Amino acid sequence: MRSVSAARPNSGLSPAVVVWRAGHTVVAIVFLAAIGYVWWCALSGRRGPLLRPAIAALIGEGVVVAANRGDCPLGAVGERIGDTVPLFELVLPPRAARRAVPTLGVLTAVGLVLLVARSRGEHARAKCPSSEAMNPGLFLGLSSQPCPTTSDRSVR
Repeated sequence: MRSVSAARPNSGLSPAVVVWRAGHTVVAIVFLAAIGYVWWCALSGRRGPLLRPAIAALIGEGVVVAANRGDCPLGAVGERIGDTVPLFELVLPPRAARRAVPTLGVLTAVGLVLLVARSRGEHARAKCPSSEAMNPGLFLGLSSQPCPTTSDRSVR
């Protein structure tokens, strides 16, 4: 019986690159999970204890990626230790891999905007349950008045 290592061809990767890729993959999975969690909270209306750390991590990552001109800052670290293949190119075609970080940035931004919009709408409905019916601009985010006053109701 052949051993597993004998069945696999030598990939030529140094142990440092293998450990690096594993660590970078864990970081990427954590950020993908944070994006998914923000979207889940935005769509379900639920809030959990991980929401604020997820938001903070995503905003921090966005700032660092923007400062790095749209590239993952960990890519340069990988290059320094000899990893010549960007992380997303390990699982995506090169063209899609180049678009992964900007696409994920847009998905994150839309998810955060949706989360804020839904949170504000829920906050307004909690203050005045019938506010959407009396003030449709509030529901659309066009009005800052959370609940019509009694005098507003008498004008109708």
